[in-house]
Amino acid sequence: MSARDYSVILIPDPKDAELDRRFYEERRRLRSQAFRAVFRAAVGALGRVLVRGIRAFKRRRDLRAAYDELAGLDDRMLRDIGIARGEIWNVVRGEPRAARETETVSPRCGRPVPGARRRLDRREAA
Repeated sequence: MSARDYSVILIPDPKDAELDRRFYEERRRLRSQAFRAVFRAAVGALGRVLVRGIRAFKRRRDLRAAYDELAGLDDRMLRDIGIARGEIWNVVRGEPRAARETETVSPRCGRPVPGARRRLDRREAA
């Protein structure tokens, strides 16, 4: 290397020091902004998950209370209301009556239940 190259290395320019200081301050500011944005997003997502979980828990608790109330009635009272004992969960969940009456598919396996429509028709006639 020549003497000119060493003079650049050994004698720092005051303008460079100021530029370096501003560069590092700007970098620190941008890094803290990015961290804040990521932290806010993470906390927001966690909060949304917790709120959804609490809502689901409350809804399930309310459905269970309604089910327990209807299940506590005897068959005669359920018949007066127009509900069969096997339909209590469907009623509690708010499933429309027409869908409950025409359902001929087993909820367990998804296959058609033989004679289900005929049984429903006889029950309506009674």
